[in-house]
Amino acid sequence: MNKWLSFVAVVLLIALTAGTVTNGVLYSQASKDLEDANTRIESLQGNFISLDSSFSAIQGSVSSLDSSVSSLEGDVSGIKSDVSGLQSDVSGALGRISGLEDDLFGVKGDISELNSGYSSLLNTLASLEDEIDDLSSEVSDLSDQISSEEKIVDWSEVAAIIEPSVVILMINDTTGSGVIISDDGWVLTARHVIEDAGSVDNIDILLSDGSEYQCSAVYVADDLDIGLVKIDSSKTDFHAATLGSSADVMVGEQVMSVGNALGMGSPLTYTTGIVSALRMSYDIYDNAYVHIQTDAAVNPGNSGGPLVNTKGEVIGINTWGYEWVEDGYGNLRIFEGISFVVPIDAIFPLPDDIIIG
Repeated sequence: MNKWLSFVAVVLLIALTAGTVTNGVLYSQASKDLEDANTRIESLQGNFISLDSSFSAIQGSVSSLDSSVSSLEGDVSGIKSDVSGLQSDVSGALGRISGLEDDLFGVKGDISELNSGYSSLLNTLASLEDEIDDLSSEVSDLSDQISSEEKIVDWSEVAAIIEPSVVILMINDTTGSGVIISDDGWVLTARHVIEDAGSVDNIDILLSDGSEYQCSAVYVADDLDIGLVKIDSSKTDFHAATLGSSADVMVGEQVMSVGNALGMGSPLTYTTGIVSALRMSYDIYDNAYVHIQTDAAVNPGNSGGPLVNTKGEVIGINTWGYEWVEDGYGNLRIFEGISFVVPIDAIFPLPDDIIIG
C-alpha cells in the first residue's frame, strides 16, 4: 500500500514537476506573446496617432475643397449669367444677320438694276462713239478749212528767233548775207556771193550782235547756187538756226526773207510774203531744179540770206529775183514780187567732205 502511495506520489510529483515546467514554458511563451502584443499595440497607437494627424489634414483639405467648391459654384453662377448674356447677344446678332440678309437681297436687286443700266450705258456709249467719229471728221474738215485760211502771225517773234543766226558777208567791194547752221560757226550762203572772193582773207563776217570775224574756209557747190564759209574761231556756241523741211512747204504759206538788203548793213531787213509757187526754174548758172518762188521782197544784198517759215525755221536760201527786163523794142519792164529760193532739202545732205558741227 505504501508502495502504491509512494508510486502515486512520485507520479504526482513527476506530473506536478512536468506541469510546472510546462506552465513555465507556457508562461514564458505567453509573456513573450504579451510583449509582442504590447509592441504591436504601441505601433498601432503610433499609426493611429499618424492616421489621426492625416485625418486632421484631410479634414483641412476637405474644408479647403468645400471653400473651393463654394467659389467654383459662384464662378459657375457667374458663367451661367455670362452665357445667358451671350445667348442674348447671339439672338441679337442673329436678328442683325437676318436684317443683313434682307439688305443683301436688296443690294442684289440694285446690282441687277445697275447691270441693266450699264448695258444701256454701253449701248449709249457705242452710239456716242459713232457721233464722236462723225464729230472728229467734222473737226478735221474744220481744221483743214482753218489751215487753208490766212493765219495771224506775230512776225516780231519770228524775227527774234532767226536774227541771232543771220550774218552779213563783206567780200571785197560787195556784200551779201548768210545764216549760221552749226554751233562751231559754219555759215550757209549763196555761191555767187562768195565765189569771186579769191581768198578767205577777203571775206569778213559780221554777226547781228556787232562782232566781226575773219573766214577760215570756203566751199561752193557745182550744181546749186549754194556756198559755205567757216567763221575763223574756236568757239562752239554760235547761235545756229533751226533747219526746216522744204518738202512740207505749200503754195500760199506765209514766209519771211531776211538779209542785208541793198548792202545797208545793220540792222537787217525783214520782208514777208507767201510762197507764190513751187516752180521748176533755172538759176543764174543755168542749173534747173524746183525753186521756191515768193513775193517777199528779195533785193540785192539779200542773196544768201534765209527764207523762214512762221516757226522761224530755215526752208531755203535766197538766190535771185526779177528786177527789170528790157523787151525787144527797148522798153523797160519792171517786175515786183518774183524772187526765187533754193529749197533747203535740195542742199542737204552736204557732200561727205564738208563736215558740219
